[in-house]
Amino acid sequence: MAWKNKDARGSWEAIASVEVEENELMHINTDGKTLLADASSGTVRESHGFAALRGYQVNERATLVRSGKIAGVTDEAGDPLTTGSIYYLSKTAGKVTATKPSGDGDVVQVVGVAAGSNELNISIGPAFVVASSGSFLQAL
Repeated sequence: MAWKNKDARGSWEAIASVEVEENELMHINTDGKTLLADASSGTVRESHGFAALRGYQVNERATLVRSGKIAGVTDEAGDPLTTGSIYYLSKTAGKVTATKPSGDGDVVQVVGVAAGSNELNISIGPAFVVASSGSFLQAL
């Protein structure tokens, strides 16, 4: 088994194929293993959850958390979050950003709302690809 739904709250388990730090966003690849989620054009790895319990090493079973509140979160630059702001999957792999990705082929995915300067209410939304016209091309 490559991945499984761990519990009714929406936590998933999968094997890490890369090192993952605590509170980074993870993507479950087609082989059932995790990679860092990434909104960059050409990469297109939407988020399936946060490594909210701790970091993980390669080949270790990782837990992806999809709901609830997590602490210790900073934005892609390492800065505190802005309370009440919506946060998206960043073009910096595994990170969050308050700036919605907007380039051709980028992924736009809401991942949560800041509950405080280092707390995020997780809300993993659907992922969309931005078309060259600036409109949303398709849901992933």
